[in-house]
Amino acid sequence: GTSQSRGFGFVTLQGASEGLVNEEHEVNGKKVEVKLAVPANEMHTLIKTRRCFVGALPKEITIEELAAHFKAFGRVIAV
Repeated sequence: GTSQSRGFGFVTLQGASEGLVNEEHEVNGKKVEVKLAVPANEMHTLIKTRRCFVGALPKEITIEELAAHFKAFGRVIAV
């Protein structure tokens, strides 16, 4: 069976653009929230890899669809 989305997830990107979290994102026609998922005291260690929290995801979203959206911003390491 297919797992149903819980409405949020995490995406880890390598070489992600600086504007990743500043841009508006739409996945499957729904606006989603993207934030860096790194404690503020560890921001200086975040050079090339970015782990992002993605909220307000559509319930029917698949891992493949989420990865396809974010590959435009860098190499997707994990979803």
